[in-house]
Amino acid sequence: MEKKTSCSIMSDEWIDKKRCSICNFLVNSPKRIIFLSSINTTNKIFDKVFEMLDATVKRIEEENVV
Repeated sequence: MEKKTSCSIMSDEWIDKKRCSICNFLVNSPKRIIFLSSINTTNKIFDKVFEMLDATVKRIEEENVV
């Protein structure tokens, strides 16, 4: 069966009341947005955050991501 659509990986980051940085990963498709995971990124450097995003893309499978 031919695929008609793909999805996008979205992430956002916010800081809670205790000054912890939290990064959320979501999948956006034409039908809906799905929450995948949330990670505490307080003491993580950018390279580690990129690795987490890359792992998320691999989890969804690269050919499914725009």
